[in-house]
Amino acid sequence: MKGESYFKTLSFQVQYIIDWFLVAKKPIVLIFLRLRRGLSYVDAWLLLDISFGKTIYSHCRFY
Repeated sequence: MKGESYFKTLSFQVQYIIDWFLVAKKPIVLIFLRLRRGLSYVDAWLLLDISFGKTIYSHCRFY
């Protein structure tokens, strides 16, 4: 497929960490995502409330 070859050419490296928290008896998920391309990379943090399906906190940083 076209999209697959495109991502192979860019050679992204994805690292992610998922942690589960039980805060006030609600399932909370913390997701850390790092996209790397050459010397530049993007860090993103997402704090999700699974029970309501909404984002509590999100942050993104470019290097």
